[in-house]
Amino acid sequence: RPQTAQEFLSLDFSSRCAIAGLQLGRTKVFLRREAFDRIEALRAQKFGKSAVTIQKLVRGVQARFYCQLLKEEMTLAAVVIQRGYRDYVDRLYYLELNKILVPAAVKIQAIARGANTRMWYFG
Repeated sequence: RPQTAQEFLSLDFSSRCAIAGLQLGRTKVFLRREAFDRIEALRAQKFGKSAVTIQKLVRGVQARFYCQLLKEEMTLAAVVIQRGYRDYVDRLYYLELNKILVPAAVKIQAIARGANTRMWYFG
């Protein structure tokens, strides 16, 4: 067995395959148990990393969607609060206006009725 990577690379292809634990047939690749286990471990590691990447992407999309939904709900809540506040201010304005206008209207009505009555009575 070669001791360094340089010694391993200096061997011909078939010797490298034999040392690595594989044998090439005409249409198949035959592996020893250790080589098969090593390849399976690498495959499982790749699948694990791929699964983590997919989960990361999906969770990111879900988080962005949730934040967008939350933002829309907060905007809607702000609009409802603003509408309530405007209604309240308008109601105060209307009540203040009524305090001034109702007595004035009563006074105008009293003057008009008095004038009508005098016209009717005195002709």
